[in-house]
Amino acid sequence: MALTADIKVDERIGGKRFAYGLKAGVKLYRGSVIAVTSAGLVVRAGDAGAAAIVGISPSFLDNTAGADSAITVEPRRGVLQLTVPSATFANIGAAVYATDDGTLTLTASTNLKLGTLVGFEAGYSYVEV
Repeated sequence: MALTADIKVDERIGGKRFAYGLKAGVKLYRGSVIAVTSAGLVVRAGDAGAAAIVGISPSFLDNTAGADSAITVEPRRGVLQLTVPSATFANIGAAVYATDDGTLTLTASTNLKLGTLVGFEAGYSYVEV
């Protein structure tokens, strides 16, 4: 329907900063690959119910004794230094997938997509998440 009055349009700087509630019973380590469930709760990548990768945990978070969303997390996104075993320069531009919260692969299989391999520097691989 065509507008007949002003509307408010919120902006996310860079489109990468969103906060999600941590699922009850979940513990995250800094650097964990994290996903959300279909209900929007954060779990570790590879956990049952993980529906989509949302980024990397910025810190240690422990909600093992809390209720759903008792703790919120704002995942890190961007070009991040992550270990992608067996990746080579020939894989630049390839999709990177998470098998669990700490294991990355170039194989899709049933793994969720984390991002894209964008380069190497000083022996480290970089993934745009």
